[in-house]
Amino acid sequence: MTTVNGGLLAVNASIANVVTVNTGGTVGGGGSIAALNVVAGATLSPGNSPGTLTAGNVALFGGSIFEWQVQDANDVAKYDHFNVTGTLDLSSASLANRIVFK
Repeated sequence: MTTVNGGLLAVNASIANVVTVNTGGTVGGGGSIAALNVVAGATLSPGNSPGTLTAGNVALFGGSIFEWQVQDANDVAKYDHFNVTGTLDLSSASLANRIVFK
């Protein structure tokens, strides 16, 4: 298990275990992760300006942040991708505890 308690974990290779991103931490990059948990106050920021991050099973908790980068309108083909190859669990999010997209 890999735990991110602060700062950025830039995944640009392959991590074959579970990554948990805690409040104040960020995971990004263009590699792959076996499983990913992003808790409240933590950030998922796929890609490398732009790029693709791939993960197996993913849990985005209510209060987590999904930061997605899009290039300018003249170059609309370039944007970040987040590829989920397993399950995507959003069950802890609610109207009162939303996942923030920015």
